Amino acid sequence: MIIPVDDEWTKPLDDGVFDMNTHLLHGLIHCNGFGHLLSINGMEGGSKFLYGKEIMDLWDRICTNLHTRKITVEDVSVKRGMDLRLLHGIAAYGRPWFGRWGYRFCQGSFGVTNEKYERAIELLSCLGLDQIIQDFCSSKLYSDVKRIICYYRDTSESELITIRDLFHFMLSLKSRGLPARRSPTNAVLSICSRSSARKYVQNKNASKRKNGRCKKFTTLASNLDSRWPMKRMQYVAEVAVNALREKKAANGGYNCETSWQEVRDAARM
Repeated sequence: MIIPVDDEWTKPLDDGVFDMNTHLLHGLIHCNGFGHLLSINGMEGGSKFLYGKEIMDLWDRICTNLHTRKITVEDVSVKRGMDLRLLHGIAAYGRPWFGRWGYRFCQGSFGVTNEKYERAIELLSCLGLDQIIQDFCSSKLYSDVKRIICYYRDTSESELITIRDLFHFMLSLKSRGLPARRSPTNAVLSICSRSSARKYVQNKNASKRKNGRCKKFTTLASNLDSRWPMKRMQYVAEVAVNALREKKAANGGYNCETSWQEVRDAARM
């Protein structure tokens, strides 16, 4: 089963098509139910429209409907040059990128067993960020590494101690890049979407006039012993209120109960 790259849909297949690794999807299923995922390429691999996750969802449904017994894949998936099995393993997911579709470690190169691989991942995951900064003290990358770690530590609401904490937090962010200025206020702006920011600007004056609760929140926040500036806390409160209003409008005013985690996730979007 082959899905060629976008520019080769209308081209005839030649004899070398089975040896190409540029297909968006190339899967092989034997008559006995065993199969192999030979190639998958999303946006970073040449696709103009499909993400790797979408292609994998399709392949997974094909395998499910054909009742396959076991599918193998050589996990060489990367994200901007970094092995995803390493990135996701360290970042507390406990599985490679393919793991969300049920794939798990089967055989490693150079005689690496499952136990050795999991032990190596665990050792890397437990590396302390302070120790990492110290290890780079004599390197020309010292200032960059320290600045990156300190930036995400300042942005996170929970304490980041190990490299697992750092990677897990970085992957949870929905922002596409770091803000130009690394102030606490800009850190919040990078997490919130443009639409939420626009709604905040549009509703800012109206909220001051009509919404007494915002004024009470300001009074309450001024009495809190918080390390965050008042402007940042007020901005986050406005974004959270807008998220609640959007859910209320979407549900027509009914069944509007929202957990704290749901509000937080919506605000981060």
